[in-house]
Amino acid sequence: MNNLCMDIFISSAMVELEQDREIACETINEMTFNSTMFELFPAMSESPSETYLEKVRECDIFVLLLWKKFTGAVQQEYEEAIKKNKPVLIFLKDLKNEEKRQKELVNFISRLQEGKEKASIYKEYRELKSLRKQLKEAIGTEVSRYYEFPKITQTKQELYEMGRMIIGKSYNRLYIFEKTPSLFLGCKGYTDKNEYKLAYEKKYLDALKSWIEINLKRDNTSFLYVYSNEKTVVEIENYRDNDNFIEEVKRNIEFYKNCEIESGHRFRFLPVNSYISGPLIVGDICYAMWFLGDAVSISQRNEKISNQIVSQLNRYHDVNVSYEDILNKLEIRR
Repeated sequence: MNNLCMDIFISSAMVELEQDREIACETINEMTFNSTMFELFPAMSESPSETYLEKVRECDIFVLLLWKKFTGAVQQEYEEAIKKNKPVLIFLKDLKNEEKRQKELVNFISRLQEGKEKASIYKEYRELKSLRKQLKEAIGTEVSRYYEFPKITQTKQELYEMGRMIIGKSYNRLYIFEKTPSLFLGCKGYTDKNEYKLAYEKKYLDALKSWIEINLKRDNTSFLYVYSNEKTVVEIENYRDNDNFIEEVKRNIEFYKNCEIESGHRFRFLPVNSYISGPLIVGDICYAMWFLGDAVSISQRNEKISNQIVSQLNRYHDVNVSYEDILNKLEIRR
């Protein structure tokens, strides 16, 4: 896998699996990864087939959906993925009643079952909800392999993409530890007249907001967001003359306060008086800590260390200050 913001290519016969492709694309996007398929391509001046094959070469994971047909274009894309040693995830839709498969596909499935074709994961499904569940699990498994050894970033963009990666593959918990809360303050550059925002920072923040919205009502999911009370107030102080910014901060605080209540306090947004270095992010079995200025971070798939970090972070539950503390200081210093 050649970068931290993963690209996942979806290949299948288009017409017969139109809904399945949409579900696959939607699932991948929910995991904050990039999905690539024909419907998303702009008008092309060069050969379409060569464009598709180039996208296959560039992707990190190749997803193959099969049902009744195995077209020449799909075969070519699959062969290119194998040639380039891409992880291949195959999902075969079960037949029903009088449905029949194309001879080429029957032969391919036989070779696959005999171990003569390469696939990282081979699953069968019928219902779309089953495809969604199995695809999410399969991508999560494949991404986990990427974290077997520590990864070190060298640029700020890689740093934020590392955070997005962990958010995208966390299903049970997500703990974040930082000086000032981007969820409340927004992206850097929020006071510029042109509303300039770094694209990768905004993508990270959008992924985090999306994760919260999707998982808020899931009973088995927990979220902890710890940040410095004083550092946050100081940051806001720098822009106290920007009415739009101040009002946006107030709205965000109120929104996430309601999220906390709605989740039954499984989702916690905790300002603390302790000194915080950070940032630090911990998912189900992966963690990343960012240090040495703005660019360098290290991430590793290590469930034991992740659990130890979570255990330490949980102690902040009893020392948090209130949202009102920040809001009151905003009013006083205005």
